[in-house]
Amino acid sequence: MTAPRADDSPLPVDPVDIAVDACVLLANHLDLLAHQMRERVLGDHDRARLGAAATRVEKALATITIAAASSPCATMPPPQHEEEPAGPVTMTIVTWTRPVYRQEDGRWVSTGTQSQRRIHVSLDGEHTVCGSQIPDHATTVATTTDWHLHTNCYNCAYRLWPEHAPAGYERPTSSRDFPLRRTSQDLGAAGRRFSTRRMS
Repeated sequence: MTAPRADDSPLPVDPVDIAVDACVLLANHLDLLAHQMRERVLGDHDRARLGAAATRVEKALATITIAAASSPCATMPPPQHEEEPAGPVTMTIVTWTRPVYRQEDGRWVSTGTQSQRRIHVSLDGEHTVCGSQIPDHATTVATTTDWHLHTNCYNCAYRLWPEHAPAGYERPTSSRDFPLRRTSQDLGAAGRRFSTRRMS
C-alpha cells in the first residue's frame, strides 16, 4: 500500500541531509527507546537484530565524526521563511497482520497463524508515524484528522503528541493507556453541562 507523492521531485540524496536526519531521529527518541526496552522482553531474534543494527550505527557514527572534524568550508545560511499556522492534518489509520513464529531447534519456524498488529497512524501513506513500512496487504481503517480516536499504538501517539495533541485528552504514558482518556477538567465540564440540562 503506497500513496503517490505530492510532486514528481526525487527523494533527497544529499549524504549530509540523510546523516543529520538519521542522527536527530535517533537522538530525539532515546527516552522512547529506553521505555520500549523496559516494557519488552527481548528474545534471541530481537537481540540479534539489535546487535546488527548497533554495529551498523557505530560504523556510521565513526564516518560522520571524521567528516564533521574535517576543515569547514564556507556555506551560505539557509533562507528564512515565515511559517504559517498549521491547521488540522488529515492522517491515515492503518493496521495489518503478520505471521507468528516459534523457535524450534535454534530456528524460527512459522506457526501458520497470523497475529493482529496495532492500529497505527500514517502521515504519508507509506510509513507509520512510529517508523514501520506499511505493507501492501495493510487495511485502511480511516482517513481522518481525529487520529486519537482510532490508534492504540503508543509509539505513534508519543511522536504525534508534541504537534498534534488532541484537545481534552490525557497524554498516554504506556500502551495500557488506550483508548485515550479524557482529561479530568474536560470530564468535569461535560458533567456540569449534563446537570444543567436536567435541571432546566
